[in-house]
Amino acid sequence: MSSTVNERVILLIEHFAGGVQKDFSERAGLPVATLANIVSSRRTKPGFEILEKIVSAYPQINAQWLLKGDGEMLSQYTSKPQDNGQDSQSAQLKSVQKEKEAIAREREALREDNLLLMKTNLNLSEVLILKYKAHLAEIELTRELLKAGLLTRKDLLPPEDESNPVAG
Repeated sequence: MSSTVNERVILLIEHFAGGVQKDFSERAGLPVATLANIVSSRRTKPGFEILEKIVSAYPQINAQWLLKGDGEMLSQYTSKPQDNGQDSQSAQLKSVQKEKEAIAREREALREDNLLLMKTNLNLSEVLILKYKAHLAEIELTRELLKAGLLTRKDLLPPEDESNPVAG
């Protein structure tokens, strides 16, 4: 059969939900918009997670037919799983999915750490700016006091320490 996976999903919606996408998507646990993108003119190709949800919600679907178009739409043996390596592939796919989820959690944790570091850096920058402004204000005040004659250049020199032989 030369149909696409998108066309096969449309056939499933017709068969199981009388063509009502909302009913089909709710039972499969899929967002209606996701299903709409698959069957609309956009024809977004469904990923493994979506196909897995469809087959889980409708176990009578022949997964080989859904994935490749091979065989009949409905499995003749819905109560007994086929053992042609699909179980081990399914287990591997689930393992990869769990690893993907762990990576996503780690990425989120790193993103939160990065955000915290950025906030800390921003706070430190603000402190440095405030100190710089205070130092500039101190320099300006000193300049004004010098102009007014209230302060001399000698007043700005450090006091001579008589106990320090290098100073004398």
